Amino acid sequence: MLADLGYWGLAQVDFVHTQHGHVLLDVNPRFYRCLPLAIACGTNLPALWHAVTVGRPVGAPRRYRTGVTYRWLEADFVAAARGIPHRLLARAPQPHAGAAWAAGDPVPGFLLGAWAVTDRLLRLTGLRRRGR
Repeated sequence: MLADLGYWGLAQVDFVHTQHGHVLLDVNPRFYRCLPLAIACGTNLPALWHAVTVGRPVGAPRRYRTGVTYRWLEADFVAAARGIPHRLLARAPQPHAGAAWAAGDPVPGFLLGAWAVTDRLLRLTGLRRRGR
């Protein structure tokens, strides 16, 4: 489908299974926020994408680690803004990965979370409209 549209590269696709079969929900033809989950599960998609792009062999797929959970810090900040602050303090089940939080470098995760809360508050007050 993507090749027919002229796209070549890594893309994340979301499907949902319905009574009529699988339905495509979303296509992300870019590095996406939950990419650290694939890496934590043993598949370094950015490195594989780079190898394909420069013509290097990628080898056979490795075993994909299951059971890794994903923590979306931005959603936890939004939950806190909605009155569920304990989500920020809850520890993610192990093993886990996250979109933008690293204990050794917390600033990017904090800024992303602060943006999420600010954006939500601006939309709730009508100062910012969704999609802008």
